Amino acid sequence: GYSASEIVEVVNATPVQRLNDGRFLFFGGTHRLVKQYGWYRGDEFASYLSELVGRKTQRPHLTLGELHALAQQQPGHYRDLYTTGTNLTTQRTQVFSYETNPTMRVADAVRISMSIPLYFRAVLLDAQGNIIMGQPTPNQPVQVLVDGGLLANYPIDLFDKPRYLPAGIAAAPDARGNVYNPQTLGLRLDRAEQIACDTTATGRQQLAPYAVTDFNSYVGALYTVALENLNPVQPADWQRTISINFLGFSPKIKRITSAQKQQLMASGRQGVQAFLNRQQPTH
Repeated sequence: GYSASEIVEVVNATPVQRLNDGRFLFFGGTHRLVKQYGWYRGDEFASYLSELVGRKTQRPHLTLGELHALAQQQPGHYRDLYTTGTNLTTQRTQVFSYETNPTMRVADAVRISMSIPLYFRAVLLDAQGNIIMGQPTPNQPVQVLVDGGLLANYPIDLFDKPRYLPAGIAAAPDARGNVYNPQTLGLRLDRAEQIACDTTATGRQQLAPYAVTDFNSYVGALYTVALENLNPVQPADWQRTISINFLGFSPKIKRITSAQKQQLMASGRQGVQAFLNRQQPTH
């Protein structure tokens, strides 16, 4: 896999402006929005992801099953990947991994997970769970997939199953068959005001107030209250959560300066250090 320093290099070199793709931006975007449920194609994003996969594996079209084989052979270099998508057809969160979709490309699994509704074209799957390239045939059963964050904005419980527990750790499953996995570590991007509430001894008790002063802050407040109440985090999960201040940057994909990238990375380091400090025993 990529080292921390290599990830920094990728972040600095990523051609962000290339990811908002599509011909005849206004008319083409309108057509895609109505017919394919997204303004931008998202093809460049998938292509770039394939490039990144290829740099480390020499196989840009590596599948989730093939990645699992590499992880078994070289556990120090590779890890299994699990992503989530929101299946609008079944109205459920869908997990993509070697366990569920071994023949799916790694790039496509990630492409599904970042398919921001109405922003990027939705990903279509056939009845067998395969990506549909182009338009589906008449009367072909189709499942429509978008960003997993719509229903699972913070799936910290993804590995809370007995089969994922490390050797030597046992726990009794709850009524849903879940157990608390202490080796899961989550990273959340939040507002500074929310982090102040979340990092208390008891964890989040409520959402922090959100000042609404213009249209952008109105959209932000609406987005926050909708997603956070749809995806509540359980009290125990704050013990395995790193909260990172996103410094008020918009989630819209756009070019930012090198200085802004450095600010965001520094904020990430601060979030990790604050988490580690909370793990220290008090005297």
